[in-house]
Amino acid sequence: MILDVGGLHFSYPSRPVLHGVNFRVEPGQILAVLGPNGVGKSTLLRCINAIQRPSHGTVLVDGADVLRMKPNAVAQNIGYVPQRTEAPRLTVFDSILLGRKPHVRWRPDSRDLAVVEAAIGHLHLEGLRLRQLDQLSGGELQKVAIARALVQEPKLLLFDEPTSALDLRNQVEILRLIGHVARQHHMAVVMTLHDLNTALRFAHQLLFLKDGRIASMGPPADLRSETVSEVYGLPVQVHHLNGCPVVTPTHEE
Repeated sequence: MILDVGGLHFSYPSRPVLHGVNFRVEPGQILAVLGPNGVGKSTLLRCINAIQRPSHGTVLVDGADVLRMKPNAVAQNIGYVPQRTEAPRLTVFDSILLGRKPHVRWRPDSRDLAVVEAAIGHLHLEGLRLRQLDQLSGGELQKVAIARALVQEPKLLLFDEPTSALDLRNQVEILRLIGHVARQHHMAVVMTLHDLNTALRFAHQLLFLKDGRIASMGPPADLRSETVSEVYGLPVQVHHLNGCPVVTPTHEE
């Protein structure tokens, strides 16, 4: 077990958002967090990463309490890729090297540089290493963000809408890459997604949030149309295409 979230509660001054959220994620698994806009998906990721402090509950990564860790220790255990990644005037290499900051004492050493080079090769960024970030496409920028999180050598990776604003080819490439990284490095992955059919194809577990609570959690094969209809307030049907479940809205006259 890598991630164990227990009894998580969080409220903004204006409204409560999360109510007693509990779930676990195993090594090599991808958990997709799903639900309507404003239901608390991004807030959940920020609570797991201790960016926002829950009022109650625990977040354990490999048995260690994240909410009691210092920020540097959190960064050594959790890699976080937000929905919007800034593109300052840095080269790809320098941006990825910044991901080693939690491990660097005085200056990057040979191991830090080797880890960065390995990530660049792993994500096929060799031809972009000296390119400025603000010269990259959306897909290229997302790969750099993943590489920066990967060189932290975390146990857990968090992605907030990793495929937003990407075309279909880049969506598939990024999600295949995330799955490969999770398997190869035995990491747990939690990602928020809006595209339910994408989640059905690439995630091992689906977690549906509704009104700040878990409405359903389970593997894609167990998804029921009633669950989706209840969470989104929209009648749907779950079909199977080439062995993969697909959700379509019910046609209404």
